[in-house]
Amino acid sequence: MGTRVAARLAATLAAAVALGAPVLLASPMMSEGWDTLNNVSGWVNSMGPDGATLGNSANYLSISFAAETVPLPDQGDIVKTGPGSAAGLTGNYIAAGIQSVNFRFLAQDYAPDGLALYFASASHVWFLPLDTSTLSVGTFAGYSASLDYGTGWMGGPGTDAAAFLNDLAAVDWIGVYIGRNYAGCDLPPAQAYGLDDFTAYTATPEPDTVVLLLSALAPLLVVFRRIRAGKL
Repeated sequence: MGTRVAARLAATLAAAVALGAPVLLASPMMSEGWDTLNNVSGWVNSMGPDGATLGNSANYLSISFAAETVPLPDQGDIVKTGPGSAAGLTGNYIAAGIQSVNFRFLAQDYAPDGLALYFASASHVWFLPLDTSTLSVGTFAGYSASLDYGTGWMGGPGTDAAAFLNDLAAVDWIGVYIGRNYAGCDLPPAQAYGLDDFTAYTATPEPDTVVLLLSALAPLLVVFRRIRAGKL
């Protein structure tokens, strides 16, 4: 091919590599926005009739705890995808390239005693504790949780990064744990929470970066065409 051609290819490849680390932006893959009033789209509570009550009267998933009549310490509930969920938020997250889950959370009148993102396979249940220190009661707050084992995911004894990846490839359900706020009393009052824009995201190249990368690779095509035509 010749020294001159090799040098030209090397220079072109160097330019391509310099531009070839695309800036990754999160693009929605699967989402639930509860846009149809009175439809909870297959979402359920993990405690059944004794847990939180779910509804949708304002285009988000409303989650209500009734006032307790007998002390039930440390009670909470996991609001999760259930049978018939329209969200499509189950299945193989690895194959789909899903890297994070975002949602908006509302503490209507009390901050929750605890908040965590959960998902489960047939083998394990995983959870990631979420920070509630900046929640403002009465206002939706945005959360973004990475599906990277190293960000603090826990799955119980014997689980590790390999088990985490295996379970991400077969997600049976995903949801949010909300701990009831006891408000400093033995019999906590009724309290309400909300969940909206629950979305699984995948990282994709930023369009402008793709254009730059293609521009950098274009000279390679010209060089190879000249080689094939015997002009180099």
